[in-house]
Amino acid sequence: MPRTLKGVQEGLKASLDDLIEPDLLQRLHYHNYILPTAPPKTFQALAEGIRNYLTELTERLEYNRAVQEMENTTGWVITFGTTVTGSSNYPKACDRLIEELTSALKESSYGCRLYEEDKNGEGLSLRYAFVWSPAANALEFPPYPECWQQLELAPFRSIYPDSNFENIHRDDDLD
Repeated sequence: MPRTLKGVQEGLKASLDDLIEPDLLQRLHYHNYILPTAPPKTFQALAEGIRNYLTELTERLEYNRAVQEMENTTGWVITFGTTVTGSSNYPKACDRLIEELTSALKESSYGCRLYEEDKNGEGLSLRYAFVWSPAANALEFPPYPECWQQLELAPFRSIYPDSNFENIHRDDDLD
């Protein structure tokens, strides 16, 4: 039986969602964790972070426990990235961009803290540690400068397994 191009293309469109157990996928409604009004690239980056974390958890745990653990994880990291162009003074431009994004994120209720920065001469990426309970509410950051893209969302312990989130993110020293 000959296969059509469309049939082959449809067969190749497997995604991470297809690899997650069907029962888990039924419980995984991204609108519970990410506002549907988020820009498409933002929604995609955040959904990928949630999928990756759940995939990692389901390798160790039964799917209901995996969802419960994810929903109760409160220490998270989000990475933003931008390209620094049109400036003859790269370090000064980076400082300005960092200040703008950090000021915008301070308006959120997540207690965002700049945890790591990477400057490579033409790009800039920033990782912020923050407190979020996926079971409590969908992730929604206040408006921030359009030049930034959300690149990654992951539990703090997945990125920094040897660091203690509670030690670096105490309520008593929030700004």
